[in-house]
Amino acid sequence: MKSKSLLLSLPIISLVLILAISSCIEEMDFLVETCTFSDSTGNATNPNNVLYQEVLDEFVAKGLPGISVAIETPEHGWWVGSTGMARIEDETALNPCHTFNIESMSKPYIAVLILRLYEDQELQIEDQIREYLPEDIVENIANADQATIRQLLNHTSGIVDLDAATMYVDIFNEPLYPATLEEQFERYVYGKPAGFTPGEGYRYSNTGYALLGMIVEAASGMSLGDYFEQEISALLGLTNTYYRSSANYPDIENLANAYAEIHPGQLTNVTDIEKNDMILSMGQGGVITNPYENAIFLKELMEGTLLEPATLELMLTEEIEVSDDYTRGLGIGHYIGESRTYGEGYGHSGSYVGYRCEMIYFPDTEVTFSLATNAGSVLISDNTSWFGPLLMELLSVTFTGQRE
Repeated sequence: MKSKSLLLSLPIISLVLILAISSCIEEMDFLVETCTFSDSTGNATNPNNVLYQEVLDEFVAKGLPGISVAIETPEHGWWVGSTGMARIEDETALNPCHTFNIESMSKPYIAVLILRLYEDQELQIEDQIREYLPEDIVENIANADQATIRQLLNHTSGIVDLDAATMYVDIFNEPLYPATLEEQFERYVYGKPAGFTPGEGYRYSNTGYALLGMIVEAASGMSLGDYFEQEISALLGLTNTYYRSSANYPDIENLANAYAEIHPGQLTNVTDIEKNDMILSMGQGGVITNPYENAIFLKELMEGTLLEPATLELMLTEEIEVSDDYTRGLGIGHYIGESRTYGEGYGHSGSYVGYRCEMIYFPDTEVTFSLATNAGSVLISDNTSWFGPLLMELLSVTFTGQRE
């Protein structure tokens, strides 16, 4: 496998520090809770520094509890910033070290693990998934006896998505049920009809990625968390990225609390619901990280550290059309057309009850972008409407140096 030395730190300078300290400071470390960023350039010298922070502050004022972002451009290097609250209850300010459940943005990580196993010839992506799964799962999930690994990766297996409407009702009425992924399958997946014959349609399926997590374990002979640590976290030097085998997971010390607007105008702490979902996650979600380390993952994936060139090309070009301006490869999305304004990009979004995130890499300009908020999107409210405009404002500043 290819390897590359990585610059894994950058400055985090608050507006107060910017006013107090000369912008020509070089090679200084700024300790922020449990992680340290250092570099010779960064927030203070980035010409968009004030605008970035202005955007973040404005959208927290609109009602988002907290926002954290990491942006890297060839011209200006890293800008990493945050605002708002990590924990409203004790007025803990959000800082760039705070982590989030990145929800479905976990899927590209799982796809990378599958493709690394493919490179090591531990599996083939045309293998039928029944070769790696327990018999009771194959017998009880429609299409599990026919679908291939490739079809799980690009959501063409037809396997039902476990996030059914009834599940969301149960989440709020019984937030700690079910207790295991097996119980979740029994309640929301087993016996449900497939959407279509494998390979003859497209339907986003969290169930499919949970099955991919099981396949990683079967093919690697390791737990999913341990293989994740070996093949991603350790390789990239990610010290604030956590998955199933991490100590105390999901009770990570620097995890930002999660919030939802259950009652109009009132943010409710839904961290327990989110943590239960993380426990149930087996590939479909549950990676805990901050936007900076998430951006490192995406950047190094797209620039060839994690996969061989031919495998990366396979991941990016095995595309299924989802809409006129969006296709999906093997675990990663491709933004095309004019909808994103600033050129084509590769990435993924993630959202659930109490967190919402997005990451995009723009190959033409080599810009890496990662954004997270600790307000979810399941319940429709004013807060769920702010994420899209926030995203576009930050991208506008990055590419034009101006607000939209």
